[in-house]
Amino acid sequence: DRLKLRLVQATSGARALSLAAGEEFAVIILDVQMPVLDGFETARLLRMRPAGDQTPIIFLTANSHDPATSLRGYAEGAVDFLVKPFDPGILRSKVSVFVSLQEARRTVQRQEALLREHALEAQRRESDARYQSLAEAVPLIVWTADVSGKITYANRAWTEYTGISPHQLTSWKHIVHPDDHPAVKAARDRARSKEAVFQALFRVRSASGLYRWHVGKAVPSRDALGRLVGWLGTATDVDDQRRSEERARFLAEASGVLGASLDLREVLARVCALAVPAAGDV
Repeated sequence: DRLKLRLVQATSGARALSLAAGEEFAVIILDVQMPVLDGFETARLLRMRPAGDQTPIIFLTANSHDPATSLRGYAEGAVDFLVKPFDPGILRSKVSVFVSLQEARRTVQRQEALLREHALEAQRRESDARYQSLAEAVPLIVWTADVSGKITYANRAWTEYTGISPHQLTSWKHIVHPDDHPAVKAARDRARSKEAVFQALFRVRSASGLYRWHVGKAVPSRDALGRLVGWLGTATDVDDQRRSEERARFLAEASGVLGASLDLREVLARVCALAVPAAGDV
């Protein structure tokens, strides 16, 4: 019976080389006697190709009495010889063996690819789990966002401070102090346009409605090809430090005012001018 296979015929060694360069074959049957490039030379050139040494070669020869022919054929990578005239049934049987081997090899390759994919996916899940566990343990706010800036994850510190689930936050304007919107937007736009680090100092509203100063920082997250896929950010509470600096600055300025004049009315006016903005901010 005929094998249900796709057969590709080449009328010369050069044509065989061209076909072998374009696709993979289960087995190659070469006639030893061919014009220009004989079977042995064609086999040698096939073996010089990147994957040529994996393709089985069966030689057809009319010379069954020359041991040197057989030795040369095996040296060039032959797996078998058939003497002409040959039995078609024997040839079909040999070819079917190599076809089965190729199918088995491809099955193994597909399974190995699936195993690698599953292993990589498991590794990614494990890495994400470790990252999330670490993010939940740190006291500062940690978040991730997609390319557009929409929050995709935020840790427990975020929810405890803002009182808002990250999935419910439609805009940063809802938690950033209105006076800080322009500076935050400018820093965000610069980071997006250059795909660079975002950093800004701004006030974030707490669950109680009070605002505290935070240093926000976000770095671009990229895939294996270097393409931007999102952002990884943090927000660190620096309110106590900033207010301490403001108090120290106020006291230094007030001391300068008190020592600049002996006129009580003028001194009080100047001190009040310093105190009102600070008290109003509080």
